Amino acid sequence: MSNLLEKSFNMGLGLFAYSREKIENMVDELVNKGEVARKDAQGFVSDLVKKGEEQREELKKIIRDEIKDGSCS
Repeated sequence: MSNLLEKSFNMGLGLFAYSREKIENMVDELVNKGEVARKDAQGFVSDLVKKGEEQREELKKIIRDEIKDGSCS
């Protein structure tokens, strides 16, 4: 059951974090509009991906703690 819960949780993370491809597309649009310099684009993508991964891990920890403590009932 916890495996199913974790799979469902991981699927739901799409609401909190964009895929790398979507982030790259968004940054490309910003570059094309002149809002981000081309030379800064890759660093910007990396920063956004890293922040998304950090938020995902933080959310996983919160949910695991809640399940472990039995607070979700």
